[in-house]
Amino acid sequence: MPREGTVRRGVRGLLKGLGVPFYPIPGNVYSKRGSPDFVACIMGRFLGIECKRPKGGESSPKISPSQRREAKLVKRHLGYHVFAHRVEDVKKKLKEIEDDVKGQS
Repeated sequence: MPREGTVRRGVRGLLKGLGVPFYPIPGNVYSKRGSPDFVACIMGRFLGIECKRPKGGESSPKISPSQRREAKLVKRHLGYHVFAHRVEDVKKKLKEIEDDVKGQS
């Protein structure tokens, strides 16, 4: 079973390859509990990305209450958030943002 770090490296590679400005948020004593692993700016929109190891089996990843709370906070302020179990989850979210922006034009 792939680990969360594998998903993180894949997401980092995707964003870097697309030329998207993104910033990793280190999880340490100074960071806010529940903060996403990455924040990015896509077509002028805020995106929080929380990486999780792929679903399946007994070691299925848990989303903590603080992570859910932060995701809701981002969405309440009209930002986007994704719990990424695979790089494809981020690709889908990027497509959603692109469609939303084009729909507003």
